Amino acid sequence: ECNGCLVEVNGRKQESGVTGNDFSDPLIYTVVDQDGNAEPNEYKVEVIHSGLPVVYIDTPGSAPIKSKKTWTSGVTMKIVNPDCTVSYEGTMSMKGRGNSTWSYPKKPYALKLDEKSSVLGMPKHKRWVLLANWQDRTLLRNSVAFRLGECTQMKYTPRGEYVELVLNGKHLGNYFICEQIKIDENRVDITEITPTSEDITGGYLLELDKNYDEQFKFRSSVKDFPYMFKDPDEDITDAMFDYVQGYVNAMEDSLYNNFDSGKWKDFIDLESFIDFWFASELTGVKEPSHPKSIFMHKDRGGKLCAGPM
Repeated sequence: ECNGCLVEVNGRKQESGVTGNDFSDPLIYTVVDQDGNAEPNEYKVEVIHSGLPVVYIDTPGSAPIKSKKTWTSGVTMKIVNPDCTVSYEGTMSMKGRGNSTWSYPKKPYALKLDEKSSVLGMPKHKRWVLLANWQDRTLLRNSVAFRLGECTQMKYTPRGEYVELVLNGKHLGNYFICEQIKIDENRVDITEITPTSEDITGGYLLELDKNYDEQFKFRSSVKDFPYMFKDPDEDITDAMFDYVQGYVNAMEDSLYNNFDSGKWKDFIDLESFIDFWFASELTGVKEPSHPKSIFMHKDRGGKLCAGPM
């Protein structure tokens, strides 16, 4: 810090917020004290563009996102393509996301657009995720896992794109913006169920996660696995809850206690589970053994399917 210091670029005095510079080539900033009593310090400034889209997010009053439970509304987001064209611009709500990942210095975020919109060419939706990939120094693992999921016959794997994130004017680095797993015709394409639905056999999006932090949840009777309702995540009737819990318990009983009868084939879509395990093994995914962030879904009148990744 140097109060009253003079800053020059190529002999030109710099005034913050006034003086413009061309950063297409590296610039040398020269800093001297106001009286010229000290040797000047020189700083080379070089701006390098990653070639990725840049996501600019600003919160009201530049307030930090501190909660993964409470949405911050009135947030603006603009996505600028590498050719400087604007891919998206709009308002939204934002909060933190993740469990162990939320404790890392580079935070992941959940986004809820005020209006359904396409993001970087992906189909329109309100819900999106910014993955930080903090533990992955290659930044590739999520993308590779999703690509492998696409190569299987699983019905849906989240789409995503790499971006640079600038939050409240601060560059936070490389992020992966991708679709949040939701029931939708362009995502998990199963029948949406409501409290007034007469047929309550589907559709349900379930998550197995030892954090066990959703409103509607149960532990299975045989393996004591933590099942949670992800979508729908509210307005679940007692009949809907009892049906899913009963279905899962009957499935586990036939699979683990009476395997030779083959009755378990009536409960699960075998091909989807084979594809899911194949992709998980190839990518070294450890979550099934916890379990954490393991998704399953069931359409109306259908069997329990593994996935998406």
